[in-house]
Amino acid sequence: MKICQNILGSYQYTCNSGFFITPEDEDDCHTIPGLCLNGCCVNAIGSFLCNCQDGYELRLDKCNCIGDQ
Repeated sequence: MKICQNILGSYQYTCNSGFFITPEDEDDCHTIPGLCLNGCCVNAIGSFLCNCQDGYELRLDKCNCIGDQ
């Protein structure tokens, strides 16, 4: 599984031990516009996860994060 790490002005991906980035897996985080609003999209094999910023929680659609209204 790839892990998105926020770095100043950008981001980078790293992988858990034993995993590596393969060209066979389509990166949903980059091919589907607007995923994980107010969070960081993490590509997973055949899917994705949204890690929400502090103060936000994942919406029921599991595609975006929403803050307290």
